[in-house]
Formats: sequence, C-alpha cells, structure tokens
Amino acid sequence: MEERPGAQEESPRGPREQYTWGYGAAWQQYHTKTSAGAQRVSFLLPYLRSGMRLLDCGCGIGAITVDLAQQLAPGEVVGIDIAPVQVERSRALAREKGVANARFEVGNVYELSFPDAAFDAAFAHRVLEHLSDPLRALREMRRVLKPGGVAGILDPDRASILLSPSTPMLQELSSLVLRILEHQ
Repeated sequence: MEERPGAQEESPRGPREQYTWGYGAAWQQYHTKTSAGAQRVSFLLPYLRSGMRLLDCGCGIGAITVDLAQQLAPGEVVGIDIAPVQVERSRALAREKGVANARFEVGNVYELSFPDAAFDAAFAHRVLEHLSDPLRALREMRRVLKPGGVAGILDPDRASILLSPSTPMLQELSSLVLRILEHQ
C-alpha cells in the first residue's frame, strides 16, 4: 500500500510541513541505498569526529543517521522526522545493524525539542526543499548547536538541473517537478 503524507497542518507555532514525494515503497528502497559514505554526505565527514553529538533533521528511514552513528561512536546521534512511520523504520534499521548510539524521535525542525547548545553537529539531507520557511528551520538548527558547532545541509537546486540529452518528456518531467515544489 502506498503511504502518502497528509495535508499540511498548522501547529501553534507555525506550519507542519509534509514530505513532497511521500513514503511509498519505491522511495523507501531508494533511501535504503543511501549511506553516510555516499558522495552526498562526504562534504560533512571531515568535520566530524568520534564522540560528537549530532542531530539529523529529517532522518527519513535512518540510513544516513545509522551510518553517522557508527562513525561517531560513542557519541550520540539523534534523528528526527515528522512522520512516525519513518521514525519506526529508523529504529528498526538501528536494531537490525546493532547500532545502540542512535535514537529516533518524531519531531518538527521548526520546533526542536532540545535545549540550546545541545549538539556538536546538525545535519539535514534534502529537507529544506520541502519547507515553506527554510530560514526558520535553519535558525532552529543553529539554536541547538554548541558554539563552534558544525551544520551540514544538502539540498538540490532544482531550477538549475541540466538534463542532457534533453527530450520533450524529460523537459515536461522537470517542469512538473518544479510546479509541485512551488505549490507545496
């Protein structure tokens, strides 16, 4: 059964965002292949060291989070996601891999439930593109970082995607994706 996010909801402090692409099996399989050693996270690895405490905002199924926890052990890695189904998947992956220094919570990047200066590092992989107020989310991530902490943010710039060789179908796909993202 294809799982789709619900309509955007308002909390007392602002919007509760939704994941544009949904939580279906095809996306879960794609994210399962993602790891911290992959090219998409390698930019952050030189700034991390064993024993750090890291917050992963929008952890999804936890594939990157669990890998980061293994690299930062004995440091704690906390993954948050707005979707309870993703948090359960993350917990299952951590159990399956025997990773005890990762924990997962349902959370909203606009309203992090952690005190100021609680983390050495914060990470968000393909999260900001789904938010109506990314600057607000970045400010909240900064709030929970210790002075001198590091933030790793990776999001695509969909407007600059180059499709080559271009075909009418690929151009239409690109146009549709941009329209979806503009109307979230």
